[in-house]
Amino acid sequence: MLLPSPPSNAWRQMGLSAVSGRRRAHCVQMQALRSASRWSLKTMEHDIQNMIVQALYDRILRAYRENKPFRVYIIMPLLPGFEGDAGSRVTGVSINYELLFIKQSLFHGPSALIPRLRTILAQPENYISVCGLRTYDTWPDGRLATEFIYVHSKLMIVDDRKLIIGSANINDRSMLGYRDSELALVAEDTAERSLVYWKVFVGEVARRFRKSLMAEHLGVLTKEAREAADWNHNLLDDPVCNEFFHNVWCKFAESNMKIFDDVFAMVPSNNMESFDKVAEIRSVEPLYRRDPKKANELIAGLHGHLVRFPEDFLCKEDLTPPQLSKENAIGSIVWT
Repeated sequence: MLLPSPPSNAWRQMGLSAVSGRRRAHCVQMQALRSASRWSLKTMEHDIQNMIVQALYDRILRAYRENKPFRVYIIMPLLPGFEGDAGSRVTGVSINYELLFIKQSLFHGPSALIPRLRTILAQPENYISVCGLRTYDTWPDGRLATEFIYVHSKLMIVDDRKLIIGSANINDRSMLGYRDSELALVAEDTAERSLVYWKVFVGEVARRFRKSLMAEHLGVLTKEAREAADWNHNLLDDPVCNEFFHNVWCKFAESNMKIFDDVFAMVPSNNMESFDKVAEIRSVEPLYRRDPKKANELIAGLHGHLVRFPEDFLCKEDLTPPQLSKENAIGSIVWT
């Protein structure tokens, strides 16, 4: 008799170990992030079982209590890759339901990572940054156009020592071991490296990968771009130092987001807290149409593709699917 083998949850264990064991910095670039905490499991707020968010919470809290520098960089799509209009309560049901799980994991509600941290830490933003990517281009007739860059990669970089890259997302489909089949590669090595204030052991593979990734997002991947930059690109060497985390990464993510909002007024945006607000903003002709010269002046101030994730987009709306919708009929397990 052929018996089923037990599920392999190696990816989940590797992810939990990477989060809890890291010393200085953790970079996550992920297509999907749906995760739970012990608190959400107690309240039965949703059905997610993987505990990556809980591991992040525990690790950031440890850094705070030990008064040691520690950073988490999360990069993910600005919107889930589903058909429909995220600014519509009619055609955007699937997108908005996925957004709900992201918000419950990171941004909103008693079990979300950042609100939980805020009950203890005055500024969780000193430890964690959540961003997306957006770009623009110019049509032959001079008109500007924009679109967000859909993050499809699945990778973690831990302390510039370990690179984990593969097919698995941070969600139950990838992590429970009995749903999707996944594959991952782990590269790890160590070499002493002098950073801004101290010497640390890093892996050359992971470090080069992380620096190239961040340089691309900040628009300084090429030699020409680095030479033209208005900031010291050598700060990429140390993703933990305040100069890089606050004065480069978070600063440019915030300023880029504002420029894109001012020029294009595109979904998603923190300015759009409700469906009515989306409709109101869309009813006004955007700057790139009514004043192309001013729009191009603002666009010139962009630093790469990095933008802050719009966590307050539709924050005043109930994003659960209508009772008679197909999204509600198929059950939450499909979405997590």
